[in-house]
Amino acid sequence: MAVKIAITIGDINGIGPEIILKSLPHLESENDIEFVLIGAQKAFSFWSQKIFQSDINTLLEQSAANVRVIEPAGLGQFDISIGKPTFASGLIAGKSIIKAVEMALSGEVDAIVTAPISKFALQQAGFNYPGHTEFLAELSGDRPPVMLMVTGNIRIAVATTHVPLKDVAQLIHQELLIEKVEVLQRELINRFGIKNPSILITALNPHAGENGKIGHEEIQTIEKAIDVLRIKGIKVAGPYAADATFARMNKENVHDAYLAMYHDQGLIPFKIFSRGKGINYTCGLPFVRTSPDHGTAFDIAGKSEADQSSMMEAIRIAISHGKYCKRS
Repeated sequence: MAVKIAITIGDINGIGPEIILKSLPHLESENDIEFVLIGAQKAFSFWSQKIFQSDINTLLEQSAANVRVIEPAGLGQFDISIGKPTFASGLIAGKSIIKAVEMALSGEVDAIVTAPISKFALQQAGFNYPGHTEFLAELSGDRPPVMLMVTGNIRIAVATTHVPLKDVAQLIHQELLIEKVEVLQRELINRFGIKNPSILITALNPHAGENGKIGHEEIQTIEKAIDVLRIKGIKVAGPYAADATFARMNKENVHDAYLAMYHDQGLIPFKIFSRGKGINYTCGLPFVRTSPDHGTAFDIAGKSEADQSSMMEAIRIAISHGKYCKRS
């Protein structure tokens, strides 16, 4: 049975279409893998001409893989405005995501790979979500998602995602941490094939709060959540100071995943380790979803400078996990 992968176009004015098209020559050509590019045909054609001086249909015909384009309904007329987030780019990105989720929920595709979006453009077009993670979760039935960054055997999740740093402490509560770890553990077991995953939980404050001298969240919230998780039989450690944890991780990576408290606490070390080849994986969805670990890069859009390495890795993991889920 063929594994079918949907790839959404992302923001048409950023590097999303470029890294998708640059990945085409490297896609696997096995008969049991099919790819569906979801987005505006006009945008794919524009970028195909700009990057390869070739029509999109010709480019797809030349690809060794089985690839086709599906355009969501209701995109309307639009112009390409290279390097700028616009209402049209947000509308196309949003409708492409919706179409991909519809196909995943109906079983037409097994996994979704999403190209980078502009959160500003997405919200301008009326999709009021702080990012892909929250958008996909609501489209899938408002499931609790976990944003997991993956590079090789390093996996770093975050308890809070796209929120201001000033709001993080009040968002970190016992129920949230328990829910995030439970979702993460299930994903590691069911889709990563890890039988009894070990998860390390970082502290929120410097030096893990210094026994309450630099904050009380570790004592009042994180340690209590860890106690509950251990009673539930989940293998967890922490809370450990984030700086020391991630400094040692490359040499002593004894845990299957790490849960950081906020976005930059987890993503800064991750991007140092991944060197441009990491991916964003959403746990808790009824389908596999991966994405490059970078944004729209409007500053280099249209210059043919975008590196497709992270997109290719996102596609590779979507294929491998799609195959694993079909076998399971």
